[in-house]
Amino acid sequence: MTGTMTGTESNVMSAEEAIDHILDVMDEYGLRSTANIDTLIRAINDAAESEDVDEEEESESDGD
Repeated sequence: MTGTMTGTESNVMSAEEAIDHILDVMDEYGLRSTANIDTLIRAINDAAESEDVDEEEESESDGD
């Protein structure tokens, strides 16, 4: 299967979507293409956790 599975969900990204996501995170965190890979990985994880929190807040507000 092509793509990346994230978390326990079955969200599958194409390679182009994954690259776009990485570039978006790099832009959001002000990282340059020469940034250390560990810094990039931390930024991607932070962005994913932030998205998870946003989704949880949305589902909680939908339940009210």
